[in-house]
Amino acid sequence: MLGVVGVVVISRADALSADARLLGIGLCLSGELSYEFAALRGRRHLADVAPLKSATCQLLASTLIIAMVVAVVDRPWTLAAPGAGTWVALGAMALFGTSAAYIVFFEILVRAGGSNVMLSRC
Repeated sequence: MLGVVGVVVISRADALSADARLLGIGLCLSGELSYEFAALRGRRHLADVAPLKSATCQLLASTLIIAMVVAVVDRPWTLAAPGAGTWVALGAMALFGTSAAYIVFFEILVRAGGSNVMLSRC
């Protein structure tokens, strides 16, 4: 909730000057609201599901969705292929950043509940 207030306070001065900035702020606030609802509902529906399974399913589903959007919007087959260093960096960020963070997120959700998992994001 603190993130919502922070975005509102920071953006108050320029909110009417740029439509794109206002849209970005609205999207950030929508994402924050989505996390709030997910944490509260997750405790009820994911109490008996292993955190590793929850994180894996969430990341696979989001990867499939974004892959379809990227295929339609960016058409990556028309671009130059990235080098090996880029793939290694991308894999490391996915494995050690995103995957580990979601496993911890779902572990806290199962053990401590939705309200406490939202406190741990601060």
